[in-house]
Amino acid sequence: MKISKLLTLLAIMTSLNLSGQNVLQDLLEENRQLLGPAIDKPDKYEVQILYTQIDRDQNNTPHFSTFSFNLNDHYYYPASTIKMPVAFTALEKINRLKIKGLSKN
Repeated sequence: MKISKLLTLLAIMTSLNLSGQNVLQDLLEENRQLLGPAIDKPDKYEVQILYTQIDRDQNNTPHFSTFSFNLNDHYYYPASTIKMPVAFTALEKINRLKIKGLSKN
């Protein structure tokens, strides 16, 4: 799955106030056209999503709701897959800031 599609999904998830039993599944269905084959064939593309929603009550006490998609015993290495997009984003930010003396080195 292209990283831009994954980032789009994460942005959608974090911007919504979600509640309900099948929030993640509903969200994936609503965005099937955007996510395409990665959702239709999750084993082929090794897609797993684990999403935890944090809601706070009137006393600011957090309550957690966890939703998953295609979660199984096979472990994928998300830290390894996120390093490149984070590095690219950091380089873009450095270029945009245009601070004298600040460079990729």
